[in-house]
Amino acid sequence: MLVSKKIIEETYHNADEEKIKKIKELINDDMIKIIKATYDDGSNFEINSKVKDFNETYDIYVKVQKDKIAKATCTCENCDNSKELCPHAIVSIEKFNNSKEYTNIFGLNNKDNENDNRLYNKANQYKTFNQIISTFYEDLREKEEKQKSSKKGTTCLIGIKAKV
Repeated sequence: MLVSKKIIEETYHNADEEKIKKIKELINDDMIKIIKATYDDGSNFEINSKVKDFNETYDIYVKVQKDKIAKATCTCENCDNSKELCPHAIVSIEKFNNSKEYTNIFGLNNKDNENDNRLYNKANQYKTFNQIISTFYEDLREKEEKQKSSKKGTTCLIGIKAKV
């Protein structure tokens, strides 16, 4: 789990039955897409997501600092009228919390140490990115080498001989 228990409790603090029902529907229909996540630990992270609810798609942004929800916005009308988190923000946090993909991306292994919520060593935070770029450029370099060698091999010299 990527999100601290305190944040999960805070998200559901004032949720009534109707809101919980809506949250379960959205999760079951898998209508949540995490667009971007910035993660330090379970108490400090940011999420940008999109949630499709009926015919509308809502943009959600959640920022958590020091185990408190510092900012939460959603483009739905429920978010503007209330100080509480809308269902779209809550499902975004839930989706991120239970995301196997993000757990793998950040390199967290819950079996090794459940108390350690650090997902990556800051010194190696771009390791995967650098590996992808290196692979990409290696492929490009190989293609260039093949093109150069094929051009050298196909050059023909034409000679002209005079008949006497």
